[in-house]
Parts: sequence; structure tokens; C-alpha cells
Amino acid sequence: MSRWIVEIDRGAIAVSRRLRACDGTIRVDKTLFEQLCRGELNPIAAVLRGELAIEGDWRLLVLIQRLFPGSPARSPGRTRPR
Repeated sequence: MSRWIVEIDRGAIAVSRRLRACDGTIRVDKTLFEQLCRGELNPIAAVLRGELAIEGDWRLLVLIQRLFPGSPARSPGRTRPR
């Protein structure tokens, strides 16, 4: 199991592996995390399906979601099917 700490302070982002207290914890397996990083997995939908677990302030998940790319279907320059 890998553990990463992501600290966001007024827009500044820092990532470390040091152990410290957190406002929230997200638990997800490596494959799903990689999908999240590529914009292939919506974290809110993953929570609802039980694929991603949250401890602490769940509202932080909404903020963290902004760090990752959006769905490839929503990328600029692509049109929606009609």
C-alpha cells in the first residue's frame, strides 16, 4: 500500500510521503487511481459504486477532483454526439 499526502494551501499544492494528520483520506486501489489521474474515472461516481472510500471531510473530494483532468468526452474541441 502506498500513502501520499496532498496538501493544498491557497492554491499551492505540495505532495509528500511523510506521515501527518489529514483533514480527509481517500482510499482507492492503484488501477483506479491511475484511471482517476487520466480523467477516465469520476471520483464521485466511484464513491457511489463503492470503488473509492473517503474518511473525514468528504467535501474535499470535490476540491481534489479539480486537480485531475475531466472526462475525455468533455475535452475542449470535442463535440457531443446528438
